[in-house]
Amino acid sequence: MQSTERQETISRLKKSFSVLRNWQSRAQTDYGYINSWDTLQEIGLNEYFNKYLKPYFNIQKVCTSLEECGYKQIYFCNGNPYPNLFINQDRIFFTTIDGYGFSFVYNDTGWQAIRVDINGAKGPNKQGRDIFELVLTNDKGFQPSGYQSSQQQINSDCSKSGLGDYCLLKIMQDGWQFSKDYGCW
Repeated sequence: MQSTERQETISRLKKSFSVLRNWQSRAQTDYGYINSWDTLQEIGLNEYFNKYLKPYFNIQKVCTSLEECGYKQIYFCNGNPYPNLFINQDRIFFTTIDGYGFSFVYNDTGWQAIRVDINGAKGPNKQGRDIFELVLTNDKGFQPSGYQSSQQQINSDCSKSGLGDYCLLKIMQDGWQFSKDYGCW
């Protein structure tokens, strides 16, 4: 059973990369490179979303709260409750028709993080298990969070006592597989 779940996780992770790359490519064709787009501060969250994101995803629902999209609680890899980092004034959270949840986290320098929930509100809603984090760089495109971290930092973060932010990186480093020391399962 666990092997099938892990294979499904890998498959959905790869698909999420494809969806995000497709968005980036199509939006950049329309508006140029991301670092040349209007900023959130210039045009506001709603206009930014409507211009740069909404046309490029098969959106089922834009959520103003986690509960609105069927979530009860989100957890770190270590089992501690995750604060509501998915939705607030500088974050956009939406679900797609194919069952993904996407949270785009913006800061004053641009998109800080993109969190992907590969199975939407279905459990376990745990960072490193069904929620994974990426960053969007101007020069390297999408990268898993922690891509500039040491192996020790990656292993520590993706452990039973870690937060799980770097687990996507660990999976990718291990050839898109779950290694024996993968701690967030």
